[in-house]
Amino acid sequence: NSVVEYGLPGETTDKMVRRLGQVFKQLKGEVIETVILLGGINDFAYGVTPDDIASNLKRLAETAAAFG
Repeated sequence: NSVVEYGLPGETTDKMVRRLGQVFKQLKGEVIETVILLGGINDFAYGVTPDDIASNLKRLAETAAAFG
């Protein structure tokens, strides 16, 4: 088993939403057992509302579920 980290420093959840599908396409054919999504802290620094952060996190989870 291995761990692959695709996080980018300073990235906000809206950018994570746009990028996650491409990450999964790059991993096509790989066995993915677990996905850990950490996001939201940088959003606060940019004034993103909690509702928008929650919506983006939900979209991230849905994207991950669609690929797994």
